[in-house]
Amino acid sequence: VTEGGSVLPVASETIYVTKYGNDITGDGSFDNPYASLAKAINTANGLATSSNPITIEISTGVYVENNSAGPLAITANGISIVGASRNGVLIIPNTPINNFITVNNPILVADITFQSPAPLATGITLSAGSLSAFENVRIFNFLIGLDCIGAPNNSYGFNSCTFIANATAMNVNS
Repeated sequence: VTEGGSVLPVASETIYVTKYGNDITGDGSFDNPYASLAKAINTANGLATSSNPITIEISTGVYVENNSAGPLAITANGISIVGASRNGVLIIPNTPINNFITVNNPILVADITFQSPAPLATGITLSAGSLSAFENVRIFNFLIGLDCIGAPNNSYGFNSCTFIANATAMNVNS
């Protein structure tokens, strides 16, 4: 159960992203959501900790994310990204030659499809974060779908995940 309405993410511990949201005037609440995952990640990075986790909830739709300046970086501990459904939430980088998402802390990602217009870069890079989990996620058409380059003894879980048309589905190092 999450608090809805106009409760801000700092109190509700949930950031909402919808197709009708607005990254300029939105505040990430249920009533005033953001329009992009990038904006939600930036907000979550400033709020989330291991003792104060934040969930980014993404409603059904196709979201083209701006990664022209580099990958979307998840830097805080305690962030989860949950879509409405794997077939209903499609996240696409607008610059397929740049890596898309980097994560350097434990994360939960569920019920989302990540798809590149061309297989030219890495979809998701996990550089640290033991006990990260991916549930019902589809990663489609990247040069490397998922790159696990974290320290030794990190553990990552993948349940009902699909890797399609990637040059390399998953690379695991250390």
